Amino acid sequence: INESKGLTEKKIKELGGKFSLREAVNEDELLINNRGRLLVEAYFENIEDINKLYRNLKNITGVIEISLFCGNVTKVISVGEKAITVWEGKK
Repeated sequence: INESKGLTEKKIKELGGKFSLREAVNEDELLINNRGRLLVEAYFENIEDINKLYRNLKNITGVIEISLFCGNVTKVISVGEKAITVWEGKK
């Protein structure tokens, strides 16, 4: 919910995250989804309990959806300019 941006920013920072509004490609406008809602970037380092972070983020008023895939992803393939890295977790 766009009106709760200030609270969302405060709560993300309380959880140890860095908050920013996602900018459109031209960087002159903020990026919004097809329902007119702002998209937020939240960056966290050294996450000890990803499931706890997921729950805490989902409980913030105004947060509708997040892109943490706890328990859903068992393999990640990262393709960079110089390397391909594969991480595998528990099934």
